[in-house]
Amino acid sequence: MRINGVELPLDLYDLETAGRVQKALCNLSQELGALERKDVDWCESLREQMGAVCRFFDTAFGKGTARRLFGRRQNLRSGYDAVNEFFRAFYEIRSRPDML
Repeated sequence: MRINGVELPLDLYDLETAGRVQKALCNLSQELGALERKDVDWCESLREQMGAVCRFFDTAFGKGTARRLFGRRQNLRSGYDAVNEFFRAFYEIRSRPDML
C-alpha cells in the first residue's frame, strides 16, 4: 500500500500485522468518538483529530510512520485522505475471494 509516496506493508493475514491494525482501528474509533463528546474549540479539535490519525499510523505500522507520511507540517485533510486510502486498501484486501 502506498500513501503520500510512502510504501507501507499491509499483510492482513500476518497475525502480528493484523493485531496491530486491529488495535490501531479500535484506538482511532475510541479517540474520535471521545472527541465528539468533548467541548473543545475548532483548532483544538483539528489538533486532537490529527493526533489520533498519527497515533493510528504509528500503532498500525510502527513508531515514526506518521512523521514519514506527513512530515513536520500536519494537515487534517491530508490525514483523513491517508486514513481513507488505508481503508480502501484494507477493504480491497479483505474482499479478495482467494484469501478466504
